[in-house]
Amino acid sequence: MKWWRYTIHAMLRAPLRPLLAVLSVALAVLLFCCVAAVDRGLGRMLATGARPDVLVVFDRFQSCPPLSKLPEAHRGALEGMDGVADVAAELFVVSSCSRVTDLVAVYGVEPGKLRSFREIDLPAQEFGEFVSERGAALVGRRAAARYGWKVGQTVSLERLGGLSFTIRGIFTSKTEGLESAILVDLAYLQAATNQPGKITLCHVRLADPWNGGAVAAAIDRHFANSQSPTRTATEKAFLDAAVSSIAGLVEFTSLLGYGALGLVLVGVGNSLSMGIRDRTREMAVLKTLGFRRPQVLRLVLSEAFVCGVAGGIAGAAAAWMLLRASHFELSVEGFSFAPSLPPGLLLEALGLSAALATVAGVPAALRVARLKVGDALREVD
Repeated sequence: MKWWRYTIHAMLRAPLRPLLAVLSVALAVLLFCCVAAVDRGLGRMLATGARPDVLVVFDRFQSCPPLSKLPEAHRGALEGMDGVADVAAELFVVSSCSRVTDLVAVYGVEPGKLRSFREIDLPAQEFGEFVSERGAALVGRRAAARYGWKVGQTVSLERLGGLSFTIRGIFTSKTEGLESAILVDLAYLQAATNQPGKITLCHVRLADPWNGGAVAAAIDRHFANSQSPTRTATEKAFLDAAVSSIAGLVEFTSLLGYGALGLVLVGVGNSLSMGIRDRTREMAVLKTLGFRRPQVLRLVLSEAFVCGVAGGIAGAAAAWMLLRASHFELSVEGFSFAPSLPPGLLLEALGLSAALATVAGVPAALRVARLKVGDALREVD
């Protein structure tokens, strides 16, 4: 305990340099957590947004899912095919088809089949009101929090041609991207956007999940010579393709996040080096009193460790508060995901900052440990 009391006392005697070191560590950890949270959020969306027993059928010639347009008659043809247990059509309407941070996305769904294909947690009464009322909507928890919407509120989306709806329920879901969505009746959305008989895609639930490849090939062969040929893939493959344009960028930025932690080495190392240089006489006195090299090393490295831990805690806390308060999301091709900052990531950031800060203190600690008492006193004079 005496070691830590001495360390804290030594840092508080000249607090400016340790404070700057702590701030540099906090900034590096903040950047690391924010960048890594985006990568974790994307991975979580891909992991929770796909069911192994569901295929997605969409326009063969559109790589951007919201621009896919199929005739609603395709759904009827799919229902009669071998290996198909159920079919649900959807229409996407979004403000744009690009990577943005404020994308309004509306899904036109078939209310009677919604719970068969989507996992949502919603009171039965609210779901009943949604099914029975034309122009009603269900809003994901994150979308409602982001825009401050409440149940019973009527909303008009000017960016989507004045599309309006009344919120009859706010739901939660295990499917990551769904909590940013607005769900309305398919027929209502078709009429409101002047797209009668048009859908974006069909979800096909397989009778046998192990037969997905054969069913997908049969579907595409069936529509190959139609005016709207299709491309069929598993939900996971569909999501992977939809976010492929941003996945590489997110992975690269996550590597930059680890690189940002290199600032810890620079900030703490420079602070300790200058601080120890100003305290060379003090270190000489400690050696005169009988402190051995391992003990001097421990004193210096403990200062580095305290800077790393303090900065790590401050940076991780700042990242958590920033992401929680901002309701920040990323959207790509009509699919949204929020950065995910689980406790494990916060602990990882804290551990790395403490370890790197301690390593950064090694050169200064070795320099002091090897310095002779006479040389140390002459250096100060």
